[in-house]
Amino acid sequence: MKFVGKLQFTARTPVHVGGAREANVLYALRLRSLGRLLVPSSTWKGAFRAIAEKLAPSMPLSEVEKLAVERVALSSEPKSSVRDLLEGFGRALRGEEAPPFKPDDVKRVLLSIGYSEEQLKAPEDPAWMLVEYLAYHCPIGRLFGNQVRAGSVRFLDTLLTAQTQRRPGIGISRKDLRVQEKVLYTVETTEAEVSVPLLMVGEVERLGSPSAKLLASTLEAVKEVGLSIGGRKSAGLGLLQLESAEFHVVKLAEDKGGVGLANPLKTPAVKLEAFLKLLRG
Repeated sequence: MKFVGKLQFTARTPVHVGGAREANVLYALRLRSLGRLLVPSSTWKGAFRAIAEKLAPSMPLSEVEKLAVERVALSSEPKSSVRDLLEGFGRALRGEEAPPFKPDDVKRVLLSIGYSEEQLKAPEDPAWMLVEYLAYHCPIGRLFGNQVRAGSVRFLDTLLTAQTQRRPGIGISRKDLRVQEKVLYTVETTEAEVSVPLLMVGEVERLGSPSAKLLASTLEAVKEVGLSIGGRKSAGLGLLQLESAEFHVVKLAEDKGGVGLANPLKTPAVKLEAFLKLLRG
């Protein structure tokens, strides 16, 4: 299934997506040719991914998927975090059953991401090989990408038609949380209550799969608690509230002649609630 989502947010607080810095002024990112403020796709992707990373550990996942989330996606040192799994993984590489690793799946995945038969027989870095195997099974990576696969959900840049303002700020020492002397700056932001549209496109391999359910939970969280984008979030900037969302869905098995795939926006739109139900199977 492929889809195009059209989401409409209202910025409850001013938004600052950082651009150039000159002296003590932090300018907003702007598309110079049009003179309009820009929210790049990477900002959207990071905001949605951050929510998915918080939700994924509490989801019902297979053992391999759970290991992928906890040991790889959420770990700052994934190679170190999988050391205790290397013995079982090595047995699976040799064709032996070593739950949760299945020899056929281990071989299939590693070959599909670029390893050769020779490398499987004599791995140079088995810890990194295990990290990449787990990353392949990670539902967060399936949605937003990681070191072994491209994400299935993509976001388009957003151009904003909005007036700007400059907000003063002071430096705070991270060491002792005290105000730093002679550190004064200004931040260029939008005004509050501006309209912020978002267009997202994606595909789901299997409805009801862990990645499909994770996408549904992420969208539901965005609806319930909002979304924070850009810089200075700790100071309250960038809080968006979802006002509306509709999705144009193309079920490939039912798309005769590829008409829907050629122009998904011509398919009937469904509301967010119906789309979440569809994702969860």
